[in-house]
Amino acid sequence: MFGPPGRAYVYLIYGIYDMLNVVVGTEGEAHAVLIRAAVPLDGWQAKLTGPGLLARGFRVTRAENGVTVTGKELYFQNLPGYRPSIAITPRIGIDYAKEWKDVPLRYIDEQVISQRRPR
Repeated sequence: MFGPPGRAYVYLIYGIYDMLNVVVGTEGEAHAVLIRAAVPLDGWQAKLTGPGLLARGFRVTRAENGVTVTGKELYFQNLPGYRPSIAITPRIGIDYAKEWKDVPLRYIDEQVISQRRPR
């Protein structure tokens, strides 16, 4: 999380789930974005509805910790012409965070949310 921006920060939580974050900001300072969910495309069947399931679905493990997210091992694909519709909300499930729990630090592509299949 303190490394150079554009790198994966992958850690284990609850002894079960690997969590994929992307380091952002200045090297030496703790700045990372947790990738929480995705929508499978082109008929791919995968449950990507939470950060642990997302990492498992994409087969991201702690072995990818520190790799660049713009390389051959791990990268984000650009969809030409796609323009996200970003909503900003408070984070969820962090009642323990006191004064930070209501700060709008959750960014959602509303178009992706509307495409999610019902559970």
